Amino acid sequence: MRFTIIFENSALEGFFPSWGFSTLIETSDGKSLLFDTGNSYAIWETNARKLNVNLSDFGHIFLSHFHWDHIGGAIDIAFLSKERKHFVVTDGFSKIFVKQLVELGHDVSLAREPYRFDGNFLSTGALRAKGYKYSGLLEQSLIVFEADRYALVCGCSHPSIENIVAYAIELTGKPPTFVLGGFHLMDKTPQEVEKIALALKSMGVGFVAPCHCTGALAQEIFKEVFGKRYIEAKAGVVIEI
Repeated sequence: MRFTIIFENSALEGFFPSWGFSTLIETSDGKSLLFDTGNSYAIWETNARKLNVNLSDFGHIFLSHFHWDHIGGAIDIAFLSKERKHFVVTDGFSKIFVKQLVELGHDVSLAREPYRFDGNFLSTGALRAKGYKYSGLLEQSLIVFEADRYALVCGCSHPSIENIVAYAIELTGKPPTFVLGGFHLMDKTPQEVEKIALALKSMGVGFVAPCHCTGALAQEIFKEVFGKRYIEAKAGVVIEI
């Protein structure tokens, strides 16, 4: 599996950082998907071009939740794409937004429950921000299968990263090899973050690449807990698992 980080708060030299997240996901059997689009198509396109990524490199666009830093480039991508795309969203998205995607000639799937598509990809379905059994912001995360392992990609982890990982294990019967994305731990104390990092480790998570809304302090704590199994994720970085 290859993850090309196109949009992130921090960036390698020569790339533009901005608040948000987007990554191109490619599997060894030729499947590809764009996870989120960052907050700006202009920045997304500039970084994508430097990474030799173009709009024809993916057929699926998975949008984790309806926050601008994750969907800001989506309408531009839909407008500029010459090929028909398959967007995966949840009930938390504006009906006007979804209507625009359809009017621009694209397919839209609504992932209320776990939804598997194109063989390799499984949406967790819409999880809720205060734990997936309670009311709150709806967010979906993505499971990417390859052989006997899988990666878990999260947008902002509003339902809590522990809940999302636990649910992924419930769905698949085993822990993820790799967890990438925003863990939303900026408002947590160091003690709380360490407890969460140790919990993920005890669940059997292999590698982690916390970024975006995780917070700098939380990233350092995860680095300490996971050691060599911690991976930096910035715009311009390509991760192969």
